[in-house]
Amino acid sequence: MKIAASQGPLVSIVVITFNSSMTVIETLNSLLVQNYEPLELIVCDDASRDNTVQIVKEWEKENSHKFTRMAIIAHAVNQGICKNVAGGYALAEGEWIKPIAGDDILLPGAIAAYMGIATIGTCSVIVSKVSTFTSSLRIGDSQENMIPNEVNSSIIAGTPEILLKTLHYQNIIPGPAIMVKRSDYEEIGGLDERFYHLDDWPLWINFLKNGKKICWIPESLVGYRISSETVSASKNSTRVNVNFLQDHVTFYEKYQIGNIDPFFRLDRALEIFRFKLAKGILRDFPRLYRFTGLIRFISPIYMKKFLVEKFS
Repeated sequence: MKIAASQGPLVSIVVITFNSSMTVIETLNSLLVQNYEPLELIVCDDASRDNTVQIVKEWEKENSHKFTRMAIIAHAVNQGICKNVAGGYALAEGEWIKPIAGDDILLPGAIAAYMGIATIGTCSVIVSKVSTFTSSLRIGDSQENMIPNEVNSSIIAGTPEILLKTLHYQNIIPGPAIMVKRSDYEEIGGLDERFYHLDDWPLWINFLKNGKKICWIPESLVGYRISSETVSASKNSTRVNVNFLQDHVTFYEKYQIGNIDPFFRLDRALEIFRFKLAKGILRDFPRLYRFTGLIRFISPIYMKKFLVEKFS
């Protein structure tokens, strides 16, 4: 039996792609099974070197009529994840925006579940659980395959003060899990485009610092693909990606100093110093760079962690 679509405010789905030709159809097809209307679809491609854009345009011919509007942004020059996401958000006309990478999927009923919370509260950001998967769409409901974990889930569902304090130390909100209210996003100034990859972490902090509410849904609504070759994982290689290293330097200088305790600040400062070496004078000397790991032993936090892992 076909489930009747629920009606509500316009939701903009922004699909972020980069070399996503092997996975983007799964992503797009997951939008077709959403029991919610109206939806608009915006695909932002960050200068893919494969045929991602061509594949999306072929899909558009058959499916664009199922959305109130469909648009494709194909950058000729790579912008970086942050600017690519910001470009999609700027084009969105919906009251709410649901971003999704071109290697992840929306689970059936996801948009309706998000909007069930959006229409009854004062939320600016809605966060759900996320089911991880590899190459198969057979996503189980085991808690072992879900993020965030129970501790982080309780923090997200808790007070904004504790969540903000936690976010100054680590990002516990999974990017694939969120939906954003467009007017509040614009009110706080949008994404911090000083970053290249780090589009989400500073955004959560800025929402909370501006008194906006982050709401929690304790169910999995998104499938997050775990792969070393996809958009979701491409930003995580600190050894080769200079932009990723710089993002962490910028985050430390703009968002962490003054907001974290002295011991953690020392630990983080040592890590940032190594990042600066990695993207600077030691860029072409990876073997020499490995020896700088000894610097971390100055940090009591790192030393404690090392000893626990070594002797536990």
